[in-house]
Amino acid sequence: MKKSEYNPPHDHSDYLSFVIFLKVPEEIHKEQKEFVGNSGGPGSLSFLYGDGNRQSITYQSVLPKDRDIFIFPAWIKHYVAPFYSDVTRISVSGNIANSVELNNIKRNKDEGK
Repeated sequence: MKKSEYNPPHDHSDYLSFVIFLKVPEEIHKEQKEFVGNSGGPGSLSFLYGDGNRQSITYQSVLPKDRDIFIFPAWIKHYVAPFYSDVTRISVSGNIANSVELNNIKRNKDEGK
């Protein structure tokens, strides 16, 4: 992710999802420390897990650091808030299925040549 980029609330259809934060620049940590507000703040990863009134806590935010790994059920809505420093945060994300129909796997056209 780069300055002002974000990932809106979404979920996945697989079994599990994960995010690995490889590099979180110090500038983002500084933004988080200076943030004043009710949300997770700049660069946070947030999980939404239900509806509720104003007195209900229906989300959890985390402030990722280098080498943090988060694994969670794919059906949980989640999002990543933007940050505003002119840096790049490096992460890897993906999904894990609990089964794969072998007939739906496409073969590489170059296989066996």
